[in-house]
Amino acid sequence: MNHDDIDLTGSKVLVVDDTPANMDVLRGILEEQGYRIFAAPSGEVALKIAPRTLPDIILLDVMMPGIDGLETCRMLKKDPVTKDIPIIFVSAKTDIQDIIDGFKVGAVDYINKPIRREEVLVRVHTHLEIVALFKAQEKLSQVLAQKNAELIETQQQLVQSEKMASLGTLTAGVAHEINNPNNFVNVSAQNLAFDVKQLNKFIVALAGDKADEVVLASFREQFTPLYRHVSTIKEGSDRIKNIVQDLRAFSQLDSFSKKIVDVGECLQSTVNLVKTNFLKVAVFDCRFGTDISLFCYPAQLNQVFINLIINACDAIRLKQQQQLLAKESEIVLGKVIISCNKKENNMIITVTDNGCGMDEITKNKLYEPFYTTKDVGEGSGLGLSISYGIVQKHNGELKVESVLGEGSCFTLTLPFEE
Repeated sequence: MNHDDIDLTGSKVLVVDDTPANMDVLRGILEEQGYRIFAAPSGEVALKIAPRTLPDIILLDVMMPGIDGLETCRMLKKDPVTKDIPIIFVSAKTDIQDIIDGFKVGAVDYINKPIRREEVLVRVHTHLEIVALFKAQEKLSQVLAQKNAELIETQQQLVQSEKMASLGTLTAGVAHEINNPNNFVNVSAQNLAFDVKQLNKFIVALAGDKADEVVLASFREQFTPLYRHVSTIKEGSDRIKNIVQDLRAFSQLDSFSKKIVDVGECLQSTVNLVKTNFLKVAVFDCRFGTDISLFCYPAQLNQVFINLIINACDAIRLKQQQQLLAKESEIVLGKVIISCNKKENNMIITVTDNGCGMDEITKNKLYEPFYTTKDVGEGSGLGLSISYGIVQKHNGELKVESVLGEGSCFTLTLPFEE
């Protein structure tokens, strides 16, 4: 900022002096510059006026009855409201020690009496200019901080959007490649079951009506494992089919458009995908209400769900590891409770765990980008930050209650939209 661009008109100046003549002289000099002048005839009055008016600068007489200038300055600097206001001492004292004492209590400059107009103008203008530049710097810092936050948020959204778009494309390809051979397996398993049954009938028919019951029982015993194997193939094929369906439901290729979805189905598909990795860590308790449809970006909400559920499982696993290291006799049985219900005009989704919980520092930094309590390589610290952004995009709220050592509960509130 160019100094010539700084307009100091209207700057507030508090003049503190017990001599009316000195007060009048200073007022006259400063009012010519368009400054707003406040007057205090004593240190006591100055201490009352300064917090109310918040002047940009204070001209303070040193020698006054009652509270003198040095003590007044000292008290102003102790007050959080007035501590940053620059103070210029005005005094007839010219001894170097007096000047040093003034600087020690917090003054920024010194004007000698008798007052010289040019000196007053230059010194006051200089320090008002410094104040103006400092305020401009603070404002610029706030703007930069805001722009930086917006940049980080945009970066998160791009990362999330790219991730979801890539996941959707990958899922579509994987689903296609898996579904085709899986359909062959499924149909073949049904045909094989039919053929085994027919073969069984054929062999029994060959044996004839007079076949020994022991022989017939032996036939049945030989065919029993064949039926079991066919059933296992069919069950495995059905599981593959369900996993593919869950992947499709989770990734949802139309993630960039809103649509009405059953949130319970979204949550269930996410749980189905997650729980296979945490079967030895926790049990999952799903409590979904009825008629829980929502107009939303489903793939993006699924990203929130998977982050919350995986974090819950990680918290439980960490607690179990801590208990093992402490050689505790009883290791906690992990439990993740996922609920979804309507409440007035909102959809309320909670993910509750009995894991390690969080302290206040962690809770306060929870949604900051790149903040993570996990070991290096185990987490980027973007999961909850991205989740928070997605929730805001849905005009919702994401809150957490947590007790260190006992567990956490994340509550996601999403408003219904027409």
